[in-house]
Amino acid sequence: SGTPFKLIEPGGLGRELLTPEKIVFINCPGNLDPIGLEMLEAFVNSGGFLFTTDWALKHVIEPGFPGTLRYNGNETGDEVVRVEIDSKEDPFLKSLIGEGDDPQWWIEGSSFPIEVLEKDRVEVLVRSKEVKDRYGESPIFACFNHGEGKVYHMISHFYLQRTETRTERH
Repeated sequence: SGTPFKLIEPGGLGRELLTPEKIVFINCPGNLDPIGLEMLEAFVNSGGFLFTTDWALKHVIEPGFPGTLRYNGNETGDEVVRVEIDSKEDPFLKSLIGEGDDPQWWIEGSSFPIEVLEKDRVEVLVRSKEVKDRYGESPIFACFNHGEGKVYHMISHFYLQRTETRTERH
């Protein structure tokens, strides 16, 4: 799409200049060194936008943004689940889900269920009753403000959403 980007290995994040107008995506597993984690927290605090997936819950969110979200200790199976949208007004979510959709989400095997620790601070945007029944927590996609910035976290991997679905309509 012509959007400029820079791909950085996790160990190199601490050497990058992270300014608030940037967006940082941390894919699973998100193994950052302590300097990179500290810089990432400062980046979000000063107005940056952070998007993390799956195991980054344990490796980035828990140590870098304590008291918000955590891994509940269960691991998922490999499955497609029905999800419910809690926040139809979130601008990022609006770009993904259309009116009248019956959204499905691929939960990759060994994904980390998301436990919300600070319910007044964290907004759950997408949840799944199926995931709650099987693994103890319903959040699929959640966000919270941190300083001047914002953090989004999702279970599984955004770029790996499956092309196989439950019905022909999906």
